Amino acid sequence: MVSASLISDFVALVAPGFIAVEIFRSAYPAKTRSDKSNLFLYVLYSLVCASILALLSQVDTSSALGLKIPSKGSSLYPVVLLSVGWIVGQLCAFLYWIRFQASKQVSFLKWVRPDPQSIWNRVNQDFDGQWAYVFLKDGSVYLGYVQFWSYDPDSSSQDFFMDRARRVDERLDMRGSKTSEWKERYMIETGVYISTSEVSRIEFHGFPD
Repeated sequence: MVSASLISDFVALVAPGFIAVEIFRSAYPAKTRSDKSNLFLYVLYSLVCASILALLSQVDTSSALGLKIPSKGSSLYPVVLLSVGWIVGQLCAFLYWIRFQASKQVSFLKWVRPDPQSIWNRVNQDFDGQWAYVFLKDGSVYLGYVQFWSYDPDSSSQDFFMDRARRVDERLDMRGSKTSEWKERYMIETGVYISTSEVSRIEFHGFPD
């Protein structure tokens, strides 16, 4: 029979890392890894959490924070360890966001930019706040502002929502040939939801006149 201490040790070895990794992935999704890879990450981050807690326990935090770090083996230690896992996950997500913002605003810091995982993710990050022509496979064309977009690394298609959208058609010249200009067929007051599985291409054109 498995003893309670072994269960407690296993939870302490995996649970804090699980919390840290999954909190980060909830903010920045990544492709699903194998169970072995996930277990390795959970253990690695759990060791990081335990190391942080061990360092804090050596510092007199009672005067500075008004609390004392519980020692390993105490009843409160697992709770505090799981809390450290939550903090580590939030910190990793914040540092990821800092890296992205710094590389986006300062050109010589592009090397610190996190891997966007896909072209779809990179395009929507880089062209945030711009307008686009969306060409559907059925021949429809929409002009609008891509306000919301999803990113699921394990899905073959993504979806997005266009605000201030309008259905447009290409203008024809006197001979009935298509021109480079567009005419508005109608406005879509609420917006339009589109799946990338229905899209043939998307053209970003900055801000319309």
